[in-house]
Amino acid sequence: MNARSFLKNCLSLKLLFYGLFLLIFSAGILRAEENPPVPPLEIELDIEELEESLRDEAKSELMSLKLGDSDVSLSVAGYWKGTLQGNLGLALTPLGTQIVSPDSPVLFTQEADLTLDLRIRDRWFVEASFLDDYAINTYRAGYEGASGAFVQYAGIGNTGLDFPAFPYLDLGGDSPSSFGYYGHFGGGALNFHTLFRWDQAAREQRIFVGNRERGYVYLSPDNSARGLSFVLPDENIDSGIQVFLEDVDGELRDENNKRWRLAEASEYAAGRVSGLVELSKSPEGMVAVAYSKTGDPRPWNFSLGEYGDLLTPGSGFLGGAKPLRRENYVERLSPVR
Repeated sequence: MNARSFLKNCLSLKLLFYGLFLLIFSAGILRAEENPPVPPLEIELDIEELEESLRDEAKSELMSLKLGDSDVSLSVAGYWKGTLQGNLGLALTPLGTQIVSPDSPVLFTQEADLTLDLRIRDRWFVEASFLDDYAINTYRAGYEGASGAFVQYAGIGNTGLDFPAFPYLDLGGDSPSSFGYYGHFGGGALNFHTLFRWDQAAREQRIFVGNRERGYVYLSPDNSARGLSFVLPDENIDSGIQVFLEDVDGELRDENNKRWRLAEASEYAAGRVSGLVELSKSPEGMVAVAYSKTGDPRPWNFSLGEYGDLLTPGSGFLGGAKPLRRENYVERLSPVR
């Protein structure tokens, strides 16, 4: 085969290849026109229905029946858990297997968190709940109106008594100790709220300034707080300071036949240099102090002095002090048995 024949054969194969390609391409176009593209499939899913089917929970409605021509529905929600505990022991002894009596008895405990809801015609209702080991029980009964009805709500019980908060009028929420009636009437821009509630609890209000609470304490002159700190008329006392407290069972008597006892070391603190006496708690009766200074067993007879007035100046310790209640000063005492 010469070169001319070889080139002629190659050209024929090339034309045949192009012809087959055009034939396949034309068939593809015709098929695409006969079968237009299929639009995407659209599926609508109800999420709430899907979640309900996935949870596969029993309905809270326990019973549904008809009372005459009225629909009655009883629903129960929550749980009631009971536990029975006990123990039993066996002992392997040389005499055989014996039952050991347990020290703890059989114990039964229960925990309830239940809500019962009885509805008639989906308007009248009776509801009760048992919570927190029966410490928080609520109940109510009444009527709930449809949307747009004049009577929106009317009920009695110890819950559902939350009166709306208005400017300058806030009655607070209810509590399990409350009992009363609440009604809501009207709708739109005109609403009427009625409330009758009896509360065992008292309302309290606290005021904070920053992170500190501000409070007030009111004391009448007849019920004032007794002092714990006392100032003696002398300073730089030489001897120890003895503190005596008035006590009906005390072993000491004074010249006025009052009974006293010597205070314990844990009941007071005394400073000889400053002349201060501080009690650990407020005394129930009178307080007396005994000490000596520069050899004088009764130095207060001179240093205590007297009060002054507008015409006569005072003297000693009392002359320079502002008259206060008698409890602010120590009582002179000469204990005798």
